[in-house]
Amino acid sequence: MNLKYYLRGLGLGIVMTAIIMGIASPAKKETLTDKEITEKAKELGMIDDTELAEYLEKARAETEERVREEAAKEYAAAGAGDLQEADADLEKEADVQREPEEAMEEESQPEGMMDNEDEAGEALAQNEDREIEADEAAETVIFTVKKGEPAYSIEDRMKEEGLLPEDVDFDRFLVDNGYDTKIVAAEYEIPIGVDMETIARIITKQR
Repeated sequence: MNLKYYLRGLGLGIVMTAIIMGIASPAKKETLTDKEITEKAKELGMIDDTELAEYLEKARAETEERVREEAAKEYAAAGAGDLQEADADLEKEADVQREPEEAMEEESQPEGMMDNEDEAGEALAQNEDREIEADEAAETVIFTVKKGEPAYSIEDRMKEEGLLPEDVDFDRFLVDNGYDTKIVAAEYEIPIGVDMETIARIITKQR
């Protein structure tokens, strides 16, 4: 509003100056009409009320538009910064929450896992021992050599017990290697599947 009044006063001053100069000019003695004065004033830069109002309205609209654009840019920049800060805060909180949980897992899991592994190892070892004992018990035969029993009788009974194959001549083997005179009457635990040399050493107590 102050600008409007200022421009209006400026225009009136220009008009008054033109009138004064027209009156004082010796070359032109005739009086200027209002239309001529107005045109002269426009040539010198004066604007009327309508043009002044349009100019002010346009200037105000441009100013408001510029202010709105600047405010929108500042708001957008501030909003993006807030979002980034919020994301960073959330990530920090998540890291803080994860660290105690991971620490608890690292502290608790190894002990439980070690106990379970030790127990599993002990159980496995016990099972293996039992299996070995069972295999040994299943793969041996208790055989009794009677006092004064001849070698051929020992051979026959060993074949019946599954200690010797049917096609071997154990009696001849004992005689040829001098074991027949060294046989000791006793109860023996003889593994199944061993060779004749091993059996001969067992019943002569050379092992």
